[in-house]
Amino acid sequence: MTDGGRVDVDVLFLNLAGTSNGGGALPDDVREGFSVRRVSTVTTAVDVLADSTVACVVVAGTGSTVADAVTELAAIDDSAAVLAAVDVSTDDVAVDALEAGADDLVPVGSDDGASDDSDDGGSDDDERNGDVRTRVVANRVENAVRRRRNARQASVTYESRDALLDEASVPVLLVGDDGRVVHATGGAATYLGYGDAPAMIGERVESFVHPEDRERTMLGLYDVLEGGTSTAEVELRLLTADGEIRHAAVTTSPAYYDGELVAQTVAKDVTDRHDPVRALTRRGAVLPAALDGLEGLLFVADAQWRVQFGNEHLRELLGYDEATVKSLDPTSLFPSADRDAAVDALETALDGNAVAFETRVSTATGGPIDCEFRLRPVENDDGDVVGVVGVGQDVGERVRRERALRTLNTVGSDLKTSETPTEASERTVAAATEVLDMEFCGVSLIEDDDYLDIVAASDELEETWTMRMSVDEGVAGLTYRTGRSFRVDELDAFEEADPKGEFHSLISVPVGEYGVFQAVADAPSAFDETDLELAELLARHLATALSRIDRVAQLREQNERLSEFANVVSHDLRNPLTLMQAELEMAEERGDPEDFERVRDAITRMDALIDDLLTLARAGEGAAETEPVDVAMAVTEAWAPVSSTTASVSVGDVPTVDADPSRLRQLLENLFRNAVEHGSTSSRTESDDAVEHAGANVSVTVGALPDDAGFFVADDGPGVPAEKRERVFESGYTTAEDGTGFGLRIVEDVADAHGWSVSVTESADGGARFEFRT
Repeated sequence: MTDGGRVDVDVLFLNLAGTSNGGGALPDDVREGFSVRRVSTVTTAVDVLADSTVACVVVAGTGSTVADAVTELAAIDDSAAVLAAVDVSTDDVAVDALEAGADDLVPVGSDDGASDDSDDGGSDDDERNGDVRTRVVANRVENAVRRRRNARQASVTYESRDALLDEASVPVLLVGDDGRVVHATGGAATYLGYGDAPAMIGERVESFVHPEDRERTMLGLYDVLEGGTSTAEVELRLLTADGEIRHAAVTTSPAYYDGELVAQTVAKDVTDRHDPVRALTRRGAVLPAALDGLEGLLFVADAQWRVQFGNEHLRELLGYDEATVKSLDPTSLFPSADRDAAVDALETALDGNAVAFETRVSTATGGPIDCEFRLRPVENDDGDVVGVVGVGQDVGERVRRERALRTLNTVGSDLKTSETPTEASERTVAAATEVLDMEFCGVSLIEDDDYLDIVAASDELEETWTMRMSVDEGVAGLTYRTGRSFRVDELDAFEEADPKGEFHSLISVPVGEYGVFQAVADAPSAFDETDLELAELLARHLATALSRIDRVAQLREQNERLSEFANVVSHDLRNPLTLMQAELEMAEERGDPEDFERVRDAITRMDALIDDLLTLARAGEGAAETEPVDVAMAVTEAWAPVSSTTASVSVGDVPTVDADPSRLRQLLENLFRNAVEHGSTSSRTESDDAVEHAGANVSVTVGALPDDAGFFVADDGPGVPAEKRERVFESGYTTAEDGTGFGLRIVEDVADAHGWSVSVTESADGGARFEFRT
């Protein structure tokens, strides 16, 4: 066939034997669809290959000429199959031809087609042999052409594939049978963090795979290289040049590179499935910047127990930079004593369960912070747990408060054992210093209703803060007057702070009706609401202790009164009864009227004793209700029961006092009776222990104190010697033969019940003067 002067030849037969008829070696019609052209020189064959499309070249000849021709023709056109026509009995020629690059061998027949046997039988055999040889040659030509066309098509495909992959961003590696990379795409270099693809050539493929996934990676590669079949998609952890882990879904299939069978691995990134930060933020729906803004401590760890994210608050509080946080095992956030609990909580969260636990967190400097952490699992879009998010709240203040509360409850129990207000106050200051970390603190208790006296203070408290203060002055006075607590962040700006001193912060808390607890600090805003709450609790414990001390004192006083009653009953009442019994026996015998008179005197004395005992029992009780009482009116009412024709009372400029009217009259009546019974002016030269008193001519004066609030009661009797003034208020002390010894004791008790003080001195006339300061 010709086309535009160009000959198209499907099969070219090169007969180097030099015969004109090559039919014996290659039939004219090799197979339907093929056309044959015959040439006798290599030069001509080269020209045909250069100008025509040739599917197959069959070289026939003898000796080394066949191998030489095969070598030259195979190098000209790699698309044409080259076959060698050789006698099968000539082994050396066949081997040389194959080694020269021949695709296959075809059998050689007779050159001239003649046979030595000319009879019909011979001709039939030759015809049959020719047919067989024709079919063999045709099949081998066809097979060689098909193989060469398939190889060429594959070569074109691979070249196109490689060019496409080199331009694409898909991570692809071609791995040879020695396990080393022979080709890498730019996408693979970018994905794994290498500068360019050539940097990966020659590296062992397992160096790009996580150690725990290497064995199954290599087994899959060798299955492809040895079996020639593709593997199913498998998920692997790949390592970047910086050691970062990327999760990829990898498929591996056979391929050819430079004519060699290789394993082609294609990676699809699936890191999102395993990245807890991306899963938590839903791929940009919530930015990590939003997590940074959370005030709590937040970290995100992956399923391999590596911290992937720590928010800004965590970094600042713990003193870590971002790089350090990302290098942490999450359990290293917790001190060793709390680590087991943290491990259990993390495992629970990775199992898909939310969990909360209280722990301490280690800072970069080693100091622990009390926190409450809540952990919950982080799931990807497929529902797989890929990590844990932990959110912690600093509960140090709450823990400090709870610990302080427990300790203060113990302190409260300890305060109850205090025996004096000073002891209780000192224990309170010690607790505030040790438990509440209040370095400068003190307790002031009320004295004389007008002043707050420091009874206990920390060693560091300055002298200016330990001085006596009026209840009308300073923050302490304000606290006592109002019964309110105060927390002052800046004393310089607080008007009631006086003196201000060098301290800036203050807590002032009332101690019931007893006084004030205060704490100060050098720095402004040193105290918070928790400090105030704890100080108030401590002050309540102190108030309870002081109340108990008061009750114990009252009970002790009551016991003393009971003891006095017992002494009176045992001695003073028993003596008159004994006398009465004796006098009655004598009266029964003699019937003398004087005997009966002595019995009546004893009964009268017993009545007086009983009255005084009942008065004494009531005298120590607090004043029931006080009201303004005119002392002059009270004097008039109290004088009437004890007045005599020779005694007199005069009232000067007396004040009005807050008092229980009946108790005040009782006080004055006892003083008046004492003056009348002991105050004869005519007996001043007689013994103090034997003063005549019947119808004594005594003058009593009541007036106001010149230098203080209160009043006095004075007489012009013999008075009380200085050495005996301490005893006149004792129960049972008297200088009169028929006195009970309770009159002045009752006077003192009534004064105490009103909160007054009483003292005895000498009057202007040399008698007794009783002064009451109200």
